[in-house]
Amino acid sequence: MQLDLRPASSEALRLGTAAFGAVSAWLLIFGLTGLFLRYLDTHNATWRYLSDASYWMYIMHPVAVLSFQMMVAEADLAAGVKCVIALTGSTAVLLASYQLLVRRTWVGVLLNGKRAEAPVEAGVLGSGVLAGDTPQA
Repeated sequence: MQLDLRPASSEALRLGTAAFGAVSAWLLIFGLTGLFLRYLDTHNATWRYLSDASYWMYIMHPVAVLSFQMMVAEADLAAGVKCVIALTGSTAVLLASYQLLVRRTWVGVLLNGKRAEAPVEAGVLGSGVLAGDTPQA
C-alpha cells in the first residue's frame, strides 16, 4: 500500500472546510446553551429586561448602528475606537428608546406579549392565606 502525499483537491478542501465550519458552529451553540443553563438558570431582573428589549433592538439596530457609523466615519480615530463608539452608542439609544417608546405601550405588547401580573404575596391580603390556597398540614 502506497501513501498518497499529493495535496487534496480544491473541491475536497472546500467541502472539508465547510463541514468543519458547520460542526464548529453547532458545537458553539450547544456549548453556550449548556453554559447559560448551568450558570444563568435563575431569575434575574436585568437579564429579563434585556430579554424583553432584545426583539426591539434586533428590529431597530440597523438604523441606530448605521447612524452612529455615519457620525464617526470622518473622525480621526482608530477603526476599533469607532466600532466601540458605534456599538455602545447604538446600544444606549436602543435601550433608551425601548424604555421610553416601547416597554409599556401597545408596541411592547405586540413585540413581547401581555405582561403577567405580579404574584400577590401571602399575608398581603391580611389573612395570610390567598383565596383558593389550602393550608399545609
